[in-house]
Amino acid sequence: ALLFGGRGAEARATLGEAADWYGARDQRMRVRWLLALLAEATLLTGDHAGALVLADEARAADRAHNLADHDADRALAWVQACAGGAAPSAAGPLAVANAAREAGARPFELLALWDALRLTASKEARRRIVGLAPSITSPLAVLLGTAAAARTGGELDAVAQAFANAGFTQWAAETARQAARAHRDDGRRSAAAQADARAHAWWEACGRPWSPTLAAPVADGLGELTAREAEVAGLAAGGATSRAIAEQLGISVRTVDNLLGKVYLKLGIGGRDALRAAVHGRTAP
Repeated sequence: ALLFGGRGAEARATLGEAADWYGARDQRMRVRWLLALLAEATLLTGDHAGALVLADEARAADRAHNLADHDADRALAWVQACAGGAAPSAAGPLAVANAAREAGARPFELLALWDALRLTASKEARRRIVGLAPSITSPLAVLLGTAAAARTGGELDAVAQAFANAGFTQWAAETARQAARAHRDDGRRSAAAQADARAHAWWEACGRPWSPTLAAPVADGLGELTAREAEVAGLAAGGATSRAIAEQLGISVRTVDNLLGKVYLKLGIGGRDALRAAVHGRTAP
């Protein structure tokens, strides 16, 4: 609940204590799973290097050979996709989802698909979530199915509120950002501004978590960017190199750098560290 709510610092403390406790008692089968979740929590705090170190430790630990492996694999795929130095990709989460499907672990397949959808708006992930969610009896599955099917600003507003009501505050913020974009595309500036405000409030409420899914503008002044500038700024703030951004967007490295130059000029900042701080409203790690 702490992880999915975006409360990285609290999750990091709780999971760290659990990993130490089980490690001291040679409960190695649980340690891999706990280290993987700890890596995910550490990433939420903005500590990319620490998250990658913990992810490496988790990979070196013994597999549990039970359902915990699927959740550990999901967390590790998320950390690698977000902090591995390349532009975020759905490939890792989709591979985890496929393995869970082959094992008949549908809830873990659903969670991995949700990560893939959050990262890149993967059409495959969206289609599979909509088809899979009704077969799983849980309130969360219903929510994720509804979220994947939502398209309009109004639908996304409703999903964001439902996430918030259920305690998934980070997902509420992410979905509200999507709602704001949908409203803006439809020319509904007032509704977009309201959705942006809700997104920012929820982001603040869960402790300003770091996530590439919230790399869209969340601080005053970023609304002046064009859609392409905001897209490039979000990817750069998430740690992607200019070359990785160019490959993902199908543009040249020079174009990426030119766009970043315009972003820096509009925001009155001097580089990527300042950009990350501006995008996330916090001091960059």
